[in-house]
Amino acid sequence: MFSSIAEKITRQLEANGVVKSEDREIYRYGIKQGLLIMLNLSTTLLLGIVTGMFWESIIFLAAYMLLRRYAGGFHAKTPACCYIYSSAMVLLVMLGIKYMFDSILISICTLIVGGVVIFLFSPIEDKNKPLDVTEQLVYQKRTRFYLLVEIILDIAMMCLGWKVIYEPISMSLFCLGVLVALGKFKNVKIEQRK
Repeated sequence: MFSSIAEKITRQLEANGVVKSEDREIYRYGIKQGLLIMLNLSTTLLLGIVTGMFWESIIFLAAYMLLRRYAGGFHAKTPACCYIYSSAMVLLVMLGIKYMFDSILISICTLIVGGVVIFLFSPIEDKNKPLDVTEQLVYQKRTRFYLLVEIILDIAMMCLGWKVIYEPISMSLFCLGVLVALGKFKNVKIEQRK
C-alpha cells in the first residue's frame, strides 16, 4: 500500500522537476519510510487515547525511539509484521502500566533488567543494517549515553513519584532490552548455521 503511494508521490515530484530521475529510488524509499513512521506514530497515539494513557504513550515512544535507533535489536521481516508487532507491544505496554504496575518495585525491576541487557549487548546489528567496527563503537557510546540519561531521568521521576513518566520509561527500557536480547539470540543462531 505505502509502496504505491510513495511511487505516486515520487512520480509527481519528478514530473514537477523537484526530483531528478537518478534520485528517484532514494526519494521513493524515503517517502515510504516516512509514511510508515507516521502510521506507527499515529497508531501509538491512538492506542494511548483509547487506553486513557495518552501522555504515557508519548513518553514511552520518545524513550523507546531515542534508544532503539542506536541499540538495534530484533527486526521483523516485513514492514507489515513490524507494524503489527509494534502495535501489539504498545498496547501490551499501555495495558501493563494501567493494570499491572501497582508498585514502584515493578518499575525498578523492569528498569534494571532492560538497562543491563541494553548496556551489555548493544548495539545489535541486523542483516539489513550491518555495522562496521567504527559504527559499532559510535553506536555503543551513543546507546550507553542515552541509556544513562534515561536511567537518571527515570530514577528522578521515581523519587518525585511521577508515575506518568517513570512507568513508561521503565517499560521502554524493558521492551528494548527484550528486543536486544532477541536480536542477539537471532545473530548467534545465524552465526552457528554458517
